[in-house]
Amino acid sequence: MKAFQNVVFAFTTVLSLSFVFPSFAIHLQGSWRTTEFFHFLVKFGFQRTNQHDRSNSQGYIFGNITSKSNASIALTFVVVDKSFFLEYYGNRTTIGEHVCQSMFAKIDTIAFDASCYKDNKEDFLRRIPCPIGSLCVDEDRPEMVVPGYQFTYGVQDINQPRFWYVSMVPCYRVNCTWTHEIGRASCRERV
Repeated sequence: MKAFQNVVFAFTTVLSLSFVFPSFAIHLQGSWRTTEFFHFLVKFGFQRTNQHDRSNSQGYIFGNITSKSNASIALTFVVVDKSFFLEYYGNRTTIGEHVCQSMFAKIDTIAFDASCYKDNKEDFLRRIPCPIGSLCVDEDRPEMVVPGYQFTYGVQDINQPRFWYVSMVPCYRVNCTWTHEIGRASCRERV
């Protein structure tokens, strides 16, 4: 596989996207090399979602993640709540080739993947980088993507507000089995 050199990474998290309620956002930018195996971006919370006005009270995460070269290796952009983050983060120090399998073991029980986990319901993962000028390959509902961006997550916290964690890892699936690519990629990020 051909490694890529620079990934331009940009996303914005909006805590409340509404014309009725005040909106707050987080915008990040920087760089990442996969020799730093786990790249933590941000921890944040969304307000509780109003069941009667979901589209105006849920949180949104949207942005662009691209590479300056045509990358054939996929990395993974991860957005999970605390109940999944602790095991995922804790297993990042697993030694050997099964580190990604250990990190994603719990997430795989609930996270949707069009090829491997069609019955799972949660939208936690994106393969990155996304093709320049196109949506991320995991965006299966283009009408839900904020115009001008490559991906959008809608975050609904109906029962209670939760903390959410955003990170990137050089893990990807081959025939539904997690593997990793360490040290062959670098990213420039704007968040």
